[in-house]
Amino acid sequence: MMTMPEIERCLRQLRLSGVRDTLQTRVLQAQGANQPFLETFSLILQDEGKRVFYRTGYARGWPRRRVTPGPSSVIGTAWLT
Repeated sequence: MMTMPEIERCLRQLRLSGVRDTLQTRVLQAQGANQPFLETFSLILQDEGKRVFYRTGYARGWPRRRVTPGPSSVIGTAWLT
């Protein structure tokens, strides 16, 4: 079994900083409520999913917006005509 510092180091290497940030809180919550492992793990994954969702900008909607190029976005094509 891994110790908490080993788990945190592994999460850092896997670039799961969101999991690392909420791990202690979720462990204490699970111990206090006698939650099953899968329920606790599910909450940890949800935390990471939300963090990635907000960090990448999907919450702001920018990847869904499509910008169609207009005439001013095409630069240096005068030689084509």
